[in-house]
Amino acid sequence: MAQISISHKTKAEVLSVYKEVVKESIIDPLYFFTVAMWNRDRDAILRDIQERFYKKIVVRSASVLEDQNTHSNAGKFASILNVMAYDKNEVQIAINKVVASYRKGKDLSEDSQILIQEQLENSILSGVVFTANPKNGAPYYLINYDEENQGTDSITSGKGGQQLRI
Repeated sequence: MAQISISHKTKAEVLSVYKEVVKESIIDPLYFFTVAMWNRDRDAILRDIQERFYKKIVVRSASVLEDQNTHSNAGKFASILNVMAYDKNEVQIAINKVVASYRKGKDLSEDSQILIQEQLENSILSGVVFTANPKNGAPYYLINYDEENQGTDSITSGKGGQQLRI
């Protein structure tokens, strides 16, 4: 695969780039928007979400302070699981919780994003892959995974899992 520059991109932008080039995995459809866009036109965003998603969704953080070269801030901002896409009020509450977590976490940027994806259910395995040790930058893959729980947040929430270093 060709080298892709993803520095200074949010989680949503990185997923969007990789969605077009990854061939051996699937990145589910995604929709994202900035805090500024949310503050300007909530109704249009809520309509877009209802037109694109029909099942449960996850409303994820995509802060400009996450996934930096020197630190990840993983888990610092809210992600809301099991939101019913057809329930406009429920979606709005979830988005507002993510935005509120930005303020609480000292991210005051209007460029931070909210990422919407379909909620994955009954997963067989979930996890997080680092291409360097997040604590000291050592050059090896670190894979935290969980194959016992059917949820997708056990690793990021600290509930359990295993670790593999390559």
